[in-house]
Amino acid sequence: MLTPAVHTWTFQPLIALLVGVLGLGYLWLWRQAQFSRVLRSPLRFFWFFTGLALFVLTTSSPLETLAHHYLLTARSAQHLLLAYLIAPLLWVGLGQGLLNPVLLRSAWLEHLFAKLSHPLTAMLLFNAGLFTWYLPVMTELSRGHFWLGQLEHLSVLLAGMFMWLPLLNPAQHQRPTYPRQMFYLITLILTQVPLFGILTLSREALYQSYLQAPRITSQLTAFGDQQSAGWLIKLFTVLVFAAAFIAIFIQWSNTQRRIDRTERLQAEEMIKLIERVRARWPQGLPPQG
Repeated sequence: MLTPAVHTWTFQPLIALLVGVLGLGYLWLWRQAQFSRVLRSPLRFFWFFTGLALFVLTTSSPLETLAHHYLLTARSAQHLLLAYLIAPLLWVGLGQGLLNPVLLRSAWLEHLFAKLSHPLTAMLLFNAGLFTWYLPVMTELSRGHFWLGQLEHLSVLLAGMFMWLPLLNPAQHQRPTYPRQMFYLITLILTQVPLFGILTLSREALYQSYLQAPRITSQLTAFGDQQSAGWLIKLFTVLVFAAAFIAIFIQWSNTQRRIDRTERLQAEEMIKLIERVRARWPQGLPPQG
């Protein structure tokens, strides 16, 4: 079979079907929340459909051709975009409360969300969903079968959804505390180290199909491509999770300041009330009855 040109676009039926289902489902949720201005935020609408558009571009643009036929680095870039960018955009688009019509009708679904929001569960599901596709046998299978390649994209996106759920769960009361969220991000960075080490520290190219793939440039060997993929995963992981860590810390700090300000105002009001009581009855409260 001839290798397609680098600039070739592809059509992915499963991706198109999923995007259609997600889009229609979101419009249904949007309609259910038509009486709540907070839930029907235009910005959330924009982020959700931006995520869907990026999903299509990531899996159908020339990036897919590069990833499937030429470069492991391009394949890793796809995974990072799916899990680290598109997945959180979808959660942000759902926002707080938009899923309430579904969760309120299904107690088991709300319970499932609570279970999946546990950091340990989310971390295990994410790493399993991502690492599986870097096993040489799975890489060869996904590159050799059109439909399995699409399932790879769907599973990596789903793994990313699991990974971000503890931080962006639309049901805010199910999210871990801010300190646990920050600790969770640190563990996510550490759990990416084995994959980084395998890709960068191995002594030879691990993926036979990429070893035999056409070279876009003679300067980038299959082994160099593999190492580049490892470094891309490591750097992108650190940058994204470090940014998320800082954002959560700032949010925690602002929340604590609001709590402290409220408590201080309540204390001041109490002191003023006591002073007024003392001014009215200098000798103490009048006898009852």
